[in-house]
Amino acid sequence: MPADRRHTVLILARSQATADDVGTLVRSTGCIALFPKPDQGALAALFHLRPDVVMLERGREEEANERFHAITGTIGAGVVLFGEESPELRETAKVHGYRSVAISAPARAFGFAIEEAAGA
Repeated sequence: MPADRRHTVLILARSQATADDVGTLVRSTGCIALFPKPDQGALAALFHLRPDVVMLERGREEEANERFHAITGTIGAGVVLFGEESPELRETAKVHGYRSVAISAPARAFGFAIEEAAGA
């Protein structure tokens, strides 16, 4: 990616409040936070926006959705699974080949996870 281009990050959270909080963290890393439109499903947003990275909250239905995995692979989007710090968060991410970050982590950790996922 050229040095002057910022990563685009689609945020898929379980609540609007969490999406807003993660969006703030993503923007603080210098990336562009994207969100599905209110009437748009996650898969449609993913296909339409074609982000560099998807921040997916653990527990969302896309976590186990094969179409989601196929579309991210097709468009070349990396995935960062986020949620409460737990062994399950890390293990679930590992099973799918995703990066993971705890919601309580500092913005710096979000930045590292996004960079790793974008380069995957």
